[in-house]
Amino acid sequence: MKLFFKIIAYTLHPLLLPTYATIILVFANPYAFANISGGGLGILKIIFPLTFMFPVIALFLMKVLNFVDDYYLANQKQRFMPYIAILIFYIWGFLVVRKLQMPDNMTWMMLGSCIAIALAFTANAFLKISIHTVGAGCLAAVAIAANASSYINIQLAMGIVILIAGLVGSCRLYLKAHEQSEVYAGYMVGFIGMMMAGWFN
Repeated sequence: MKLFFKIIAYTLHPLLLPTYATIILVFANPYAFANISGGGLGILKIIFPLTFMFPVIALFLMKVLNFVDDYYLANQKQRFMPYIAILIFYIWGFLVVRKLQMPDNMTWMMLGSCIAIALAFTANAFLKISIHTVGAGCLAAVAIAANASSYINIQLAMGIVILIAGLVGSCRLYLKAHEQSEVYAGYMVGFIGMMMAGWFN
């Protein structure tokens, strides 16, 4: 069981969730991305490096330079610099998405991710918030919004994404990586971040 939850933790790593969110948005409204060079694949070639590869490289360098003890960021006090680095790359991603005039739902998703990270950064001063459930909250919000605006019926896919988001929280609790309050706070921050992006976008 422990191995199963570890696999979940890696495959649903928070840095991968913008990539998954992009796949959901493209799947829900493929025609909205028809004018983008390369279509959905072209968008993923932008989102994946900026939201996963570059942040991972930054974390690797921080580990090499002893700014962090481990890649799990178990030490709450050592999370501030990684949060800042990740937020910089996500803001970069948001600016690229907006400059390329991608569909509004992509701009909203990236802005919401940026706001969620900024909120998590602030909350980290008070508790070791679960960044896994921050990402899961964002992903659930994207699935719900995509279902509401989709030209096809994606209710089943939305339900699966919400179940997966719940599984992420169970994973963090089972592995004793977080307390319940930290897991629930993560969901709230992720969902609120996406709601705030809807107000600003």
